[in-house]
Amino acid sequence: MVISLQLSWDADRETGFVDKPRVIGITGASGFVGRTLAENLETVDGTQVRLFGRKAHETPDRRRIEPLKPSADLFSGVDSLVHLAGITDARSPEQTLVEVNAALAASTLTAAISAGVRRFVLFSSLGVHGKVSAHPIRPDNAFAPVNAYGRS
Repeated sequence: MVISLQLSWDADRETGFVDKPRVIGITGASGFVGRTLAENLETVDGTQVRLFGRKAHETPDRRRIEPLKPSADLFSGVDSLVHLAGITDARSPEQTLVEVNAALAASTLTAAISAGVRRFVLFSSLGVHGKVSAHPIRPDNAFAPVNAYGRS
């Protein structure tokens, strides 16, 4: 898998100044996509990255991961939040998938709003579309999940 990151920031229409987030939070930070995103974002001048995961720990490359227990306090000071946390194993019990993939996403969004986070990016899965024959898959393609993972 190759991850290509292209950052663009909104310019203020009146002043022309770029509105660049200073603190970007990443949930699911110990996963492959989360680690790669963190590595890339840390190279952007003036950007601080905060990492959230299942439990508090320090990664081998000395990044601190905070436990993801969504609250306004936890996300205080975060300008943008990228929500990657989730379970991808379709064999997991449906209740667990719903709790983590749907309910955790909803409580994370609610806490982010309460904290004043300005941008929330939710990563999902193509599994919500089920077996798709049309390519490319577009945002307005119908949802037709074929398993509990896709439904969650």
